[in-house]
Amino acid sequence: MTALDKMRPLVDEHPVVTHPFLQMFAEGALTLEQVKEWGRQQFFLSISLPPAFAAIYARIPFRHMRAAKNFAQMLSVEMWDVDIDGSHSSYFKKLVQFLDIDLEQTLEAGTSSYTEEFIN
Repeated sequence: MTALDKMRPLVDEHPVVTHPFLQMFAEGALTLEQVKEWGRQQFFLSISLPPAFAAIYARIPFRHMRAAKNFAQMLSVEMWDVDIDGSHSSYFKKLVQFLDIDLEQTLEAGTSSYTEEFIN
């Protein structure tokens, strides 16, 4: 039995995997509007990650400069709106285009209280 095999029960029971919303998503039980709203809220999570990662980067001790360099390279791919093939934002933009979500309107509307609480 591999380490991955041993971890499978933990992964299968994790709240992220067993969350009712994600189960409904996987089953195709959500309406298009529910998926769009998920995409809108996911946008705020996506743009909040780089600042969170930057805060972690700022706390990497100097003696770990090689790890810090690798982390900074990963951060460049996670920054929002970069023109790097395979960046998080390039994939996300394809998703919102497919779902016909206007990101400017999404920014103006703001986050749901649930998303705001999760981010902060």
